[in-house]
Amino acid sequence: MQNIKEQNTCNDEIRLVPVTPEYPHIERLLDIRDEAFPPNERIDSRDISNYTEENGWFFLAIENQNEPVGFTLWYDCGDNMLFGLYIAIAHEFQNKHYGARTFNLLMDKYFKGKILFGCTEALLPETDNYQQRLNRIRFHKRNRLFLHDEIIDGGPFGKYQFVCSDPSVSHEQLLEKFCEFMPPSLLANLKK
Repeated sequence: MQNIKEQNTCNDEIRLVPVTPEYPHIERLLDIRDEAFPPNERIDSRDISNYTEENGWFFLAIENQNEPVGFTLWYDCGDNMLFGLYIAIAHEFQNKHYGARTFNLLMDKYFKGKILFGCTEALLPETDNYQQRLNRIRFHKRNRLFLHDEIIDGGPFGKYQFVCSDPSVSHEQLLEKFCEFMPPSLLANLKK
């Protein structure tokens, strides 16, 4: 896999920059995190120093003209698979294709040839944010991710479905990889 370093995209509109504790815009990334995710889904700012490539993590700021517009966080699960924990775009930059361009950059350049997968909130009609969930699923499909029908019950964290770049990978294979790296505290709530 290509070692990720700060690089411009071919059209110079966005670039992905590895986030370290010394990254100058960490506070802005934390603001984006806070507006994008409920408290129980947020990464802890004290853990940023653990999200390094050496530890299997790819924590990348999405920048436009040297200013962060979002971030993405991925884990290398081994066996040619990466799990996407987050892709978050600041509210004022949403619906401007930053998420799609980031995703395409990851799939076509940085993680080319890898199987990318993640979780999305399950599309359940009784939820308050049904339209938001539907929009996320549409985003995933537009960006070459396939939705698995099986529901994962995360207890207090809600219900989720896997999305994956390779339709031949089964739900069971994804669940096995997911359980290998998730913290035991999160897995304790998982109802398979």
